[in-house]
Amino acid sequence: MKTYRFLVILLVVIIALPLAGRVSWFMKKSKPINILIINKSVQKSSQNEVKAVNWVLNYEKYVDPDHDLYDFEFDYMGYFPDAITEDRKVKSFKLDEIPLLSESKDALFFIDNAGAEASTKGIKSPGSLNYGGFNQNDYFLLKEMVNKQKLVIAEFNFFAPPTEELVRYNTEQFLDIYSLGWSGKFFENLAKERINEMIPSTWFDLYKQNFSEDWNFSGPGLVLLNPGQNRIIVLPSLDYMSSAFPSVVTSPELALYYNVPQNVSYDGWFDIPFQGANKVISHIDLNLNQDGVDLLRKNGIDAKFPTVIQSENKKFYYMGGDFSKEPVFMLSSRYGFISALLMNMERKKAQNPRKFYPVYYSHLLAGILNDYYSEILEKKK
Repeated sequence: MKTYRFLVILLVVIIALPLAGRVSWFMKKSKPINILIINKSVQKSSQNEVKAVNWVLNYEKYVDPDHDLYDFEFDYMGYFPDAITEDRKVKSFKLDEIPLLSESKDALFFIDNAGAEASTKGIKSPGSLNYGGFNQNDYFLLKEMVNKQKLVIAEFNFFAPPTEELVRYNTEQFLDIYSLGWSGKFFENLAKERINEMIPSTWFDLYKQNFSEDWNFSGPGLVLLNPGQNRIIVLPSLDYMSSAFPSVVTSPELALYYNVPQNVSYDGWFDIPFQGANKVISHIDLNLNQDGVDLLRKNGIDAKFPTVIQSENKKFYYMGGDFSKEPVFMLSSRYGFISALLMNMERKKAQNPRKFYPVYYSHLLAGILNDYYSEILEKKK
């Protein structure tokens, strides 16, 4: 009888908790906001990085002007790999559309500008050409949005090739944020056959050309690439790292404000920017030993560098990591306090890079959006 009663209670809990979470989400008030998302690097609709952004939008119940939830398959501009005809694969805007866009849109989000071909490899091949890059129209739209004190968020590969040098220069000067030309990633195994889906073969040839030896690495480690200068640095963990993974580090004050851990492991792609006079919310620590620090210094790179930057006097945020490249289960965004409870439970696993999205990125993005939405409501009073 006790066993039967326990099973009944357990069954009720299993059914009631998700149902209660679902009801709590439906009861949450919708937040209308007109967001333009641009992603030029979509390879498969099911793997669209807009999906990770939309999870946060759904969870916080941000809706479009028609009060519909944002759809990661359609509600963006950029590259559409599953389009029936070639002329529909790229959705962009014209110069004469910028005034209306900047007036009608509340926020702008650049997810990945590298281009569809480059996204399959994580980094662009030296000399390769493909659709993508931050172009002149993008720059004009960004400038208009920022000047109108509207929210703009830019993520990894924002300055990446094939962005024209003049456009990059003008953007850097306007934002006071600068690309140092380097990108990198931690790999669990540096063996060529294990990473050739992420790094184009031309880089292995370049390594041999630069160092007069074949790529014979194995085991975990870091790879840093500079396409503009055709330079590559490899740091095997055993020789150069003092910790298992790089970390994203946030000050205690800002970690509390955004509800993120002060230190969370991260093994994805990252850019290395210079923040100018802007505010650094989080920085990446590659967790190198002294030999690793010295090697990077010889190449003009610091082992610690900003990764989330907030512009002074502008509503612009730069995220120098490929943070939204995370598989998410969209349905879980609609379970209210249950989703929140599960995310908070994941905080205990902050040193597992697989938990980066629920313990850091989702909270950070929600915090930025919620702050901005509060300002929108204040202006309407």
